[in-house]
Amino acid sequence: MKAKISENASGYYMSGLNCAEAVLRAALEQIESVDKEIFRMATPFGGGVGGTKQELCGALAGGVMAIGYLCGRTDAEVDAGPSKAIAAILRERFVQSAGKTQCQILIDEFGPEQQKEKCAVLVFQTAGWVVDLLEEHESLK
Repeated sequence: MKAKISENASGYYMSGLNCAEAVLRAALEQIESVDKEIFRMATPFGGGVGGTKQELCGALAGGVMAIGYLCGRTDAEVDAGPSKAIAAILRERFVQSAGKTQCQILIDEFGPEQQKEKCAVLVFQTAGWVVDLLEEHESLK
């Protein structure tokens, strides 16, 4: 399942979805009951917040949204700790691989001629980490 989700995420990105949309869609599309409208929330996170290339990389944002959807809480009485812990581990894996989380810094390091391909790799990796983490924490069946 991980390889398919990672490949789908990379394929979605290369076909025109932004990084956040690609990771969120690939991570959630195997759930038959998910409302496809949920994917819309990822749009403003592609290319950093609002496309500014500032703040959080969209691939990481899409992964965090998927974690929230699958194991986040629905009311204040539920412990938010588990989903936050999984998201923190995802961020740590992302930082271990990419060195940072800010879109513009990543793009600057990639260079204009390799940016699309290297972003596709981050999208691929992030989607795979989401699957791994959710399986490890029994949040993805």
